[in-house]
Amino acid sequence: MANKITYQGVDWSFNGMQGDIETTEEAGTSTQRIIELKSNNGNTLFVRAKRIDNLHEAIVYQDLSARQLPIREFVPNYVGVFDSSFNPIVLSERGQAEVIEEVVEEECEEQRSYWMLLEDVALNLPDSQKIDAYADRRICDFKFAGPALHGNPNEKKAHGHTNLHSDTYKLFKRAIFGISDCPFVYQQSCKPGNIFQMMIQFFIRLISILETKETIKDHFSSIDDLNDLKKVIGQLEKLAQALEESDYAFCDSSLLFVPTIGEDGKRSVDVHLIDLAHGYHGKENIDGFKESKEEQLEAIRYLTAKAKRVLGQRIAEASIQGINSTSAPAAA
Repeated sequence: MANKITYQGVDWSFNGMQGDIETTEEAGTSTQRIIELKSNNGNTLFVRAKRIDNLHEAIVYQDLSARQLPIREFVPNYVGVFDSSFNPIVLSERGQAEVIEEVVEEECEEQRSYWMLLEDVALNLPDSQKIDAYADRRICDFKFAGPALHGNPNEKKAHGHTNLHSDTYKLFKRAIFGISDCPFVYQQSCKPGNIFQMMIQFFIRLISILETKETIKDHFSSIDDLNDLKKVIGQLEKLAQALEESDYAFCDSSLLFVPTIGEDGKRSVDVHLIDLAHGYHGKENIDGFKESKEEQLEAIRYLTAKAKRVLGQRIAEASIQGINSTSAPAAA
C-alpha cells in the first residue's frame, strides 16, 4: 500500500489507518477509518477514509471543490479518491453528466472498491476550539427525513448504485422516519450482534428517532453565549441560501452537529453537510430534483426557526432575571 499522497500541493505521509469507525454515529453504515497525515514541515492533518464502491460521491465532492461553489463552505474538504492500494485515481474534469455516464459504465463492468478521503471536520478544529468531550452532547448525524430525500431511485439508477430498495422497504422507512415529527431523524447506530442484542438496539434507535426534536433543541440550548447562538443561526441561513443557489440536490444526506468548547470554556456547535453519495446535478434532468431541493431547504428553515425560538426564550429569560435582580429589596 502506498503511504504517501499529495494534497493542496503538499506531500503527506502516513503509517496506516487508525481503527475501523464504521459503528460510530456519524459514519452511518459505511466502512470508514481515520488517517493521520504528516507533512515534511511537521504539520498534521486528519482525514476520514470512506470505502466506496461507486465513484459518484467522489465526483460530486470534486465538482463542488473545483467550482468553488458557496455550498463548499459547509461540506468536508475533498482530499482525493484512491484505489485499494492507495494509488490516486484522477477523475475527469469535463461536464458533470458526461463524467457520471462514463464512470457508471466502468463501475457496472468492474465493480471496484475505492477509498475516498475527506478532511475530518471534528478532528481538524481550529486551535481555539476542541470537541466538547465532557458534555452530555455528542456528535450527532441528523439525517434529512423528508419523503423526497429518502432516496431517489431515478438518481440511483442514473449513477450506477445497486442498492435499490423495494416499495415495502420504502414504506417502512417512511413510517419509521415519520415518528420523529420533524424534517430530520437522529438514529443511534446499531452494532452487529445476536438477535436479542439487535432487537434491543432497534428499540434504542426508535427512541432516539422519537427524541430527535429534543436532541436538536438540546444542541442549540447548550450554546453558552447568545452571540455564538446568533452565529449558528446565521450559518444555517447561509447554508439555506447556498443550497438554494447551487445546482445540486442531495438525497440521503445529513447535517453533522459537532459540539465544541472554546478556550474561554464556552460551548458552541459546528454544523456541516455530509453524505453526498446521492447528490445530483440539475442539468442531469433526473425526475425528483425539484422536490428534493425544496424539502431540503424547508428542513434547513425548520432548524433555523427552532434555533431562533431558543434564542428568543434565552433573551426573555435574561430580561426577566435582570428585572428581578433590579427590583429585589436591598439587604438590611
